[in-house]
Amino acid sequence: MSDAGPAGLFDWALLFHEFPPGHARESHWDLLIREGEVLRAWALDRNPLEHEHCRATALPDHRLLYLDWTGTLSGDRGQVTRLARGRIERNWFDGVRFGWDLTFEDVDASTLTLSIQPGKTGEPTMVQARRAGRGGRQSSETNTL
Repeated sequence: MSDAGPAGLFDWALLFHEFPPGHARESHWDLLIREGEVLRAWALDRNPLEHEHCRATALPDHRLLYLDWTGTLSGDRGQVTRLARGRIERNWFDGVRFGWDLTFEDVDASTLTLSIQPGKTGEPTMVQARRAGRGGRQSSETNTL
């Protein structure tokens, strides 16, 4: 069930996707990035708002409605809880990694910089996260982006 305004107001979202007990898939965090009329999606093994590094698995594209979605999913797929959403300030590619500078909908004026480095065949895709608060102060100790 959508609990907010139109998806056009936001470019990205982070959801916690909780599967029912005994489900074949494990619960994870969904990173959704708007690209045109679809959302590119990754399942993350950890919350990038709390962890600097996590592993990512590419998922099929999602519909834009998931930018605003929170609640139960059909087909015994569990439920999702939106943890954050906002706008993309900048996207970039450095020859190896691609990434985004994301601003939050909330009022703390922070920015989350995410980079995704695709793994070689058989290796996991890695996500690195760095959140900066007011005045550009980083909330983690990394400066590697």
